[in-house]
Amino acid sequence: LKGTPDNPLPDAIIPTTATGLWFWPSGGYVDSSVSPSVVRIVSLRLRFLPRTCGSQFCSSSPPTCPAGETCNPDNNLCNSSPAICDQDSDCPLQGETCQPGAGWNWAGDGMSIITLSLPDLTVTSIVPTPADAAGVAIGFGTVVLRNGSYVYLYGGNAAGQFVARAPANNLTGGVWRYWAGGTTWSTNPALAQPMVEAADSPDIALGLPGLDVVKYGSGYLATGKIGAFFGLFESNLNAWYSKQPYGPWHEVTQNGVAQQIVPTLSLPGDRLFYGGRLLMDAPGSSSAAPIVVFSTNDNDPTSDSVMLYGPQFVAPVGLPTPAQLAAQYPNG
Repeated sequence: LKGTPDNPLPDAIIPTTATGLWFWPSGGYVDSSVSPSVVRIVSLRLRFLPRTCGSQFCSSSPPTCPAGETCNPDNNLCNSSPAICDQDSDCPLQGETCQPGAGWNWAGDGMSIITLSLPDLTVTSIVPTPADAAGVAIGFGTVVLRNGSYVYLYGGNAAGQFVARAPANNLTGGVWRYWAGGTTWSTNPALAQPMVEAADSPDIALGLPGLDVVKYGSGYLATGKIGAFFGLFESNLNAWYSKQPYGPWHEVTQNGVAQQIVPTLSLPGDRLFYGGRLLMDAPGSSSAAPIVVFSTNDNDPTSDSVMLYGPQFVAPVGLPTPAQLAAQYPNG
């Protein structure tokens, strides 16, 4: 991550490429097909949204604002120009206050592939993903899974969850293909289709959430949280299985009911729970004894306790083995 005016983090190994832009890496791997080997990382680009002076909302159509102000589409506030501020006294017009940027003061700006040299981890290139360069706003690479000769890149938008694949030995220059339904992979990202949840899934009406996908025996296991605000306020984790990296995804159940492989965790403090990734190659884990890792943040702005930040590891509950799921769903 790279620091912003509202959140001055120290410089990172991935530098910003423009004022107000920084990176949130999502996944990567060591590419040993080139000599010397390099690290390939797929990262979300984030754009800092500065605080602005505003007096009232302007979400009506057409938007109306007092004299001297215009409607700012980033936060739907009537803003004066220039509207950048750090405190209320910076605002030039009576009745204005210094408002936060939209959302959490930042917005997604696209996806990039970042290459770092080894062993010094110097950034050698930063390029947009092919889908990003084509203007397709799906976010391929939010989750990265390398399996054999392919890298699978998962992402989503309001229409659902999608997957692309690229050659592992040529992520930046090779041809990306996008799952387009059935067994079809298209080179056109605009033809990508959302992945399908199997009809036997108890929560099919809710749709697939954002998924983290790992290779699980001869098939694939996806984990995700069903809930408001991406399930950030809870640790409850569901799982789905498929013989193929694109589905159909069968929700893991017990006696016909969706099985939460991580129940509600009782931890001190008010926390947000990010992720929920299944690990089988970390120290102390294996395919027979996987662990789940969350990243937790302090959700109480009055405390901002550093002790509430960091990874949390928990053993999954009621998760069938790869062999059990393969036997249950032999046809995918």
